[in-house]
Amino acid sequence: MILYFTGTGNSRFAAEALADRLDDEVICANDYIKRGERGDFVSERPYVFVFPVYLDTMPEIFRKWILESSFNGAMDAYFVSTCASSATSVPNASRDVCREKKRLAFKGAAKVCMPQNYVAMFSLASEEKIAECYRKAPEQIDAIAAYIKKRQTIETRMSALPLYAVTNLVEKWYNASFTKTGKFRATDACIGCGLCERKCPVNAIELREGKPVWIKPICVHCMACINSCPSAAIEYGEGTVSKPRYICVKYKKDSAKSTKN
Repeated sequence: MILYFTGTGNSRFAAEALADRLDDEVICANDYIKRGERGDFVSERPYVFVFPVYLDTMPEIFRKWILESSFNGAMDAYFVSTCASSATSVPNASRDVCREKKRLAFKGAAKVCMPQNYVAMFSLASEEKIAECYRKAPEQIDAIAAYIKKRQTIETRMSALPLYAVTNLVEKWYNASFTKTGKFRATDACIGCGLCERKCPVNAIELREGKPVWIKPICVHCMACINSCPSAAIEYGEGTVSKPRYICVKYKKDSAKSTKN
């Protein structure tokens, strides 16, 4: 069973590609989180958790959801992160989730390099760089799927404990101080479609008089709202003005498989 959390589709792409290779079912955690529901799952195949990297680690919102949910059946657990650069603390965080759940057996963590999507802070990569990510992703996903098929442990390098401790402290500080919604706004280009409201996993957006209003002081900065807007009407302060937006291409069966024999 493959369970994923996503903001702009990178992790959905990886999850669906893995499901294609493993002939397994795929479940979007966003739907549960948005409804405020825990999951209650039974699988005779390994659990595969797919998610983006936030501040070099697993997103707190997904980690909490896993810990609140229940898992039965086959208890092998693999963790796959999607990121534009490093995921140094992901293995530690993933192992810790298994330790807290107790019954989940940590079978390793791996990453798939995907395009940058955090437009609130970074500029998007060039079209060529994005295309390169899409070209390379299938081979990375193939390698991960091969381990899971055989239920082999993925060789995983843990971050040094001091670095992991610092990452945890920075994550708590960042989530409390910087993932604020105050800078989000909708310009006159807004068409009132409500897609941002539907996409927000934490229900921080409400459509009022046909315009989105951020009703919670803090969200998770998943960038689903700003990147999904069909009219590019959502801005975050002045730093996103004129920046291109990013939504991952949709995975199509057999369209993202490695040609390597």
